Amino acid sequence: MEGTVAHARKKELRQRIRSRRRTLSADHPARSELNAQVSALIESVMRKGAHLNILAYASIAHEPSIDDALDQARTNGARVYLPVVTGAGEPLMFGEATVPMKELTPAGTWGIREPRATVGAEQLVSDLGLALIPGLSFSTEGDRLGNGGGFYDRTFGPQGVAPLLREPGHHLPLSVGVCFEAEYGEKFPVAAWDLRVDAVVTEEGLHTV
Repeated sequence: MEGTVAHARKKELRQRIRSRRRTLSADHPARSELNAQVSALIESVMRKGAHLNILAYASIAHEPSIDDALDQARTNGARVYLPVVTGAGEPLMFGEATVPMKELTPAGTWGIREPRATVGAEQLVSDLGLALIPGLSFSTEGDRLGNGGGFYDRTFGPQGVAPLLREPGHHLPLSVGVCFEAEYGEKFPVAAWDLRVDAVVTEEGLHTV
């Protein structure tokens, strides 16, 4: 019964957040301000080293676009890697974005803009400085409500590379969830396999969890 209730709660919250996002116009101030906050975050991390490898995402219809921030990051010398879906139930692969975000071609079942897959999660995170993770909501503890496909949980959660990163000698990148301020701090059921982020960035700034 608890599983059924949890599923219904998540489904209702996903629908509500997606409906709200559809009401935000393309030129809504929250959209440009979120890009500005992500750019500021990337710049602050880049100042700590000569270069930076970033895991990010190419937004789909309802997700906050951070295209401008990622294009600026590449201009400033960062290497940007994006997820590539290889199949349902499979962990994500990744490829480097070598062209402006708007030039990436949508592909696959979900029409996601993807580069060519070249690297798996374990290899990628070994030299990663920052991971920007999209979500419909993030709790104040860093728990993530995703779209329901389980791709990020399967790749970066407790059943993915997360345990490997805690072994001696492994580098642990900063993981930051991306959502709008109105979506931050929601309460929702959390499963043992869900990933958790270190911080959340919204149009109002960075929330450390």
